[in-house]
Amino acid sequence: MPYLLSLDQSVVRMAAAHRTPLGVMFAFLGTDLGSTGTIVALSIVIAFYLAFKHRRLLLPFLVTIFGSFFSFEFLKDLVARPRPPVALELYQPPLYSFPSAHATMAIAFYGFAAYFLARKQKPVIRYGLYLSAILLVLFIGASRVYLGVHYPSDVLAGYVLGALWLWIGVRMIPKRRS
Repeated sequence: MPYLLSLDQSVVRMAAAHRTPLGVMFAFLGTDLGSTGTIVALSIVIAFYLAFKHRRLLLPFLVTIFGSFFSFEFLKDLVARPRPPVALELYQPPLYSFPSAHATMAIAFYGFAAYFLARKQKPVIRYGLYLSAILLVLFIGASRVYLGVHYPSDVLAGYVLGALWLWIGVRMIPKRRS
């Protein structure tokens, strides 16, 4: 564990040393795309759409989103890991650091959206959608480390947690009869 902490601290220090005004502006875009407010707003729109157009996907989507949300909240309180030192932060977000809520919600929401949009597409479009979602999720996670509000292990834990709920949600989708 000391090696992980040392690596975490080194990466956060390196990111802080390479911050630029343009980089910070770009990182805040990533942070905004993965914020709980953005994900909740988009989830409400998606949930209404699914309720009327793809009812069989509504419950799996809600399980993915709510499972991700409540599990990161639980783990933040359970682990109670402090955020990186204030000297490396550009703003003081609430709550603890582990796991990253942005990373958890980003992989759950954007992953489910990519799955939903890609499921009936030709392979080249399907893989393009998956790749876009992966790049967006990586951008969101990197923005959190760049801004100094998370350690890399917080983001990785968020990815694992969000991916778990995404997997559960996708596995819940009823299979169509042939």
